[in-house]
Amino acid sequence: MEKRLLVADDNEHFARLVAFAADRNGWTSSIYPNGRALIMALREMTGPALLILDVLMPELDGIETLDRLSILPIRDDLRIIFASGGDHTNVDAACQISQAKSLDVGAAIYKPVTLAEIEVLLQAESLVMERKFGDLD
Repeated sequence: MEKRLLVADDNEHFARLVAFAADRNGWTSSIYPNGRALIMALREMTGPALLILDVLMPELDGIETLDRLSILPIRDDLRIIFASGGDHTNVDAACQISQAKSLDVGAAIYKPVTLAEIEVLLQAESLVMERKFGDLD
């Protein structure tokens, strides 16, 4: 299985930075401008994936996306990381909602962030996902 990363963020610079870091570290990455586009992609996709989900986005924000994720057919193969350029309150709320919905949540990203910080996060998440889902290379 491949290491797959899906980034839903309306900040194109941030999304490209994350995708670049992912690609450099052996992940296959896809970028979506909002939660709605991410949900549509997940409906067609199977297998484990790491989602980096911006909490504040137009059209369908991170918390609304969580609500939609919870009504999709059971997806216990997804791991979620929240990203935000705002205060920690929004991320804390998103994490609590995810846990209440039994979604697997990893660390949070507070923008701005460096390439090195993203790579460290992806390396850690790779280990977590390999323990949970088996070999992802």
